Amino acid sequence: MKKGSISSEMTFWIWRLIPTMVVLFFLGLFLFLFLDQEIKIIEIETEVLTNKLIYECLVFEEDGRKHIGTIDMEKFTKAHLSQCARKENLGYKATIGNKSISIMNAEFSQFFEVCNSVESFECQKEHKFVLVKDNQPTTVIVEVIKNKE
Repeated sequence: MKKGSISSEMTFWIWRLIPTMVVLFFLGLFLFLFLDQEIKIIEIETEVLTNKLIYECLVFEEDGRKHIGTIDMEKFTKAHLSQCARKENLGYKATIGNKSISIMNAEFSQFFEVCNSVESFECQKEHKFVLVKDNQPTTVIVEVIKNKE
């Protein structure tokens, strides 16, 4: 082997190695930033719960046909809601018009009003416009409280 051939091969590989290292550095940086992001699950859970209440639990049915987006106020009871939409480690308060129903355990009900000031709880509120059985437009408000731990 000649000394000159080793140095020419070395310069050839260094020019290929530098762009490879730059690409690997940026890929590692983006991966680190992506994994370090905080994911807010409470927003997704509130959206899913609201949709479940409107489109499954409280939907108006007539002659075996569901009227999607129309609420049956006769189904808006605590017993029906607690059977239809209940999740561990999550409490909620649903309001339609001037009627409210809370589905939560004692711990959640203690901190529900001051949820934003307690670090171990997260809160989210969702508003949806729907029709009541008699085609009267109203708003469904779902307020969710979740224990972070």
